[in-house]
Parts: sequence; structure tokens; C-alpha cells
Amino acid sequence: MLPDADAELAATSVVAAAMGSTGQKCTATRRVILVGGGHEDFLARVKDKVSKLVLGPGTDSSVQIGPVVSPSACEEINAAIEQALSEGGEILAQAVLPEGEGSYVAPTVLTGPRSMTICQEEVFGPVTTVLPADTLEDAIELANNTAFGLTAAVFSSDERAIRRCVSALQAGLVKVKVNAPTTGSELHAPFGGMKDSTFAGPREQNSAAAATFFTHEKTAYLRLAPKKV
Repeated sequence: MLPDADAELAATSVVAAAMGSTGQKCTATRRVILVGGGHEDFLARVKDKVSKLVLGPGTDSSVQIGPVVSPSACEEINAAIEQALSEGGEILAQAVLPEGEGSYVAPTVLTGPRSMTICQEEVFGPVTTVLPADTLEDAIELANNTAFGLTAAVFSSDERAIRRCVSALQAGLVKVKVNAPTTGSELHAPFGGMKDSTFAGPREQNSAAAATFFTHEKTAYLRLAPKKV
């Protein structure tokens, strides 16, 4: 996120992408990189939105965030948060857990050193980390300094900066995620990642590219012979 980004748009998108579906999406936002200064408004909006998230059973229409998939997943996510705190991390924002039983994880926004394990490993839950970067190039280097590369979003109105990010970020879906959440995809567009976010097989998991991978094609060169008189 660059200093010229729309704070409300960015905050809404980040919270939705990081916490929506209880953070249990491969495209969920795991790191938020802030370039330069001037992000106080954005951070205030993120804190406010996260603190107001309503947790509870999915059968309740007033609930925004449900439980994670299992008790073991709940333990793993909470353990990752505790590890981040032990490595110098701090809680920037956190929602309130509901009363009663259930595999609930409080949606959490962390901040801290880049060396935190949570900055390098995927935590499949409603957790994201805010990291500062001095310059755009520093931010790109930080964003690429991970084994994964499925999706990335860029928030800015600076077309030159946007084009630089689209070109340099090592993520398969960055080209459709300008001023938009990292989550969500279009069925007609290729969906696939880079580095450890891909696998042997068709990298693009939808669109014509996948159909072509599973198709045996023949090439025929045809020249009609002259008709016999």
C-alpha cells in the first residue's frame, strides 16, 4: 500500500480479505506492507473494523466471522500468534471472542519485525501482519522474500508504481488485484501461483489454459491433390 492509496478502500479490502471466510482461503491476505509514511488513517480504520467484527456460529445471521474448521486448526492458529508475540510481535488490532464453546480464533492484526516466522509461513486463519517499508523497491523485495507467490494486491493511484508492482511482484494473480482484495477470482481468468504456490500440472487451474493441458492435440497440414480428369 502506497501513501496515496484510498484509506477506506484499502482498509475495507484488507479486513475482508484477511478475515473473511475466517481467513481460511489460500488467497487470504497474510501480510500488509505499508510504503513510506502517512498511513495513520488506514491503520485507525483497520483497528476499528477488526474490533467491531462479530464472531459466533454461522447459523446466526448477525455473525460475520464463524469458527475455524476444527479444534486442531484453532490450536495451530493461536500457537502461531503466540509464537509471533514471542518473536517480538505486537497485537495491533483484535476482535472479541464469543462466549461459550467453539473453535473460534479472534481475528488478529499483528505488527513486528520481518524476521517473525509468521511472515514466512502460511497461517490458515484470520490473522495478518502489518510491515513497514521505506520505499517501493524495499516493499517489492519484502513481498517477494517468501517461498509463496499466489496473489498480491496493490493499493495506489500512481500508475507508474502500479505498473512497477504488476511487473515485479512474484505472484500469479497480482495483475487483477489493483485496488482490490487479494481474495476473489474470475472464472474466465487463469488462476495460479508462482514458487511454492504452484504444483506440477496446469498452473492455471481454470480458463482455457487448463483445458488445453488435458487435451491431446493433433496438427494436420493439408494440401488437396489435383482432381483427376
